[in-house]
Amino acid sequence: MSELQKNKALVRRHLEEAVNQCRPEVWNDVMAEDFVLHHPLVEPGRTSYAAALETLHAGFADLTVEVLDLIAEDDRVVVRHIERGTHTGDFVGLAPTGRRYEKHGFGLYRIESGRLAEAWMQEDDQGYQQQQQQLFG
Repeated sequence: MSELQKNKALVRRHLEEAVNQCRPEVWNDVMAEDFVLHHPLVEPGRTSYAAALETLHAGFADLTVEVLDLIAEDDRVVVRHIERGTHTGDFVGLAPTGRRYEKHGFGLYRIESGRLAEAWMQEDDQGYQQQQQQLFG
C-alpha cells in the first residue's frame, strides 16, 4: 500500500470507526496527542473535539458521516462528506424532536508520522442553521 493510500485509509478509519461507530478509543491509534482541529464551533485540541462529538452523539445517536470523495496528496487528505443524524436525545438543552438533519462539508487532514495531526473543517453552516430552525422550532 502506498503512503497516499495509507493516509486515505487513516482518515476513513477515523470517520467510520471513531465517529460513525462512536468509538473515541480509536483515536489512540489514529490521532496525534497534540492534534489540532480548526473549526469555528470547537476549541482546538483533541479533548475539545472528543467532547463535541460526544455532545453530537448524545443528541443524534444515529450520527453518521458518509464519505463521498477522499483525495490524497503529500501529507494531506481531503474528504467531501455528508453528516446526517436524527434528533433523538438532549442536544445542548433541547428536547428530542425526532427530526433528521443533513449537512454537507469538506475536511482537510494533515498526516504526520502515520497519525492525524491537524484538520480544517468547512461545512454548510447556513443550510444546517435553516434545518435547525425546522428541527427546534
